[in-house]
Amino acid sequence: MLMKLNLKSDRGITFTGVLVLLLLEFFGGVELNFLIFLLIIWFFFQKSVNRRLIKVLMPLLIIVSIGATVFFLNLPSFILFIKDFVFFTKPIIGILAGYFLFNQLKDKNNFYTIILYSGVIFAVLHILSFSQVLIETGFNLHGIREKLNLDNYIEVFALLVFGYSLKKNILFFNRRVDRALLGLLVLSVFLYLSRSMILMTVILWMLFIFDFKISLKQFISSLLVVLFGFVFILYLNTMDLSISSDGLDSFLYKIRMAPTCLLYTSDAADDLLCVD
Repeated sequence: MLMKLNLKSDRGITFTGVLVLLLLEFFGGVELNFLIFLLIIWFFFQKSVNRRLIKVLMPLLIIVSIGATVFFLNLPSFILFIKDFVFFTKPIIGILAGYFLFNQLKDKNNFYTIILYSGVIFAVLHILSFSQVLIETGFNLHGIREKLNLDNYIEVFALLVFGYSLKKNILFFNRRVDRALLGLLVLSVFLYLSRSMILMTVILWMLFIFDFKISLKQFISSLLVVLFGFVFILYLNTMDLSISSDGLDSFLYKIRMAPTCLLYTSDAADDLLCVD
């Protein structure tokens, strides 16, 4: 089947996009990422480049130029120069790779399909991994987070796309399947047990669902959500919680400490065990 797949067709580009995101997630490394981006640029290269893209890349190009100038002034080893060059140019190469890949799509909506497929695959793998670790170690927050990824924002954006499309009655499969996949993504995002990821999801969800506009009724609803969160944190302060506790208590401790951690420097925040 893959032999018959035209990689420059929309289906081929969708497959390539999902595969690239999986490779970047599970075999992440600066050198490997750089190589993958170069391969995409080579295969999907186009002679014309949008001027807006050049404007976006200009600050990054300036940073790389400054780094190259410092290199020639200090003359460190050539190997260190190559490592620094790959590290600093990776964002530029990554943006170019994404631009050339996306530009090949005839139907630009397939970009959302790439995000959705990738997010669902990540969610399934994460839930399976979470279940395995849970069986091995029990509900131990530190043990779970040591063995699993701390976050995956592809899943967050996939969740938002599913939720927004359902609101607009745009179906990727059918309503039942879309809702099931939405529930799968919600579960996976929660199981990362990450305050920042959950908070980002809630904020973006409200923006997407409200179409980036807000009426009085929606404002009151948002205010009630904030008040509920405030009351919940006050309630947690009445409980005897510790970061060293097993199970749910340590996660609730992290939630209780979240507002306090925002007011401290990084060193003080580390002392309070604020690391997400």
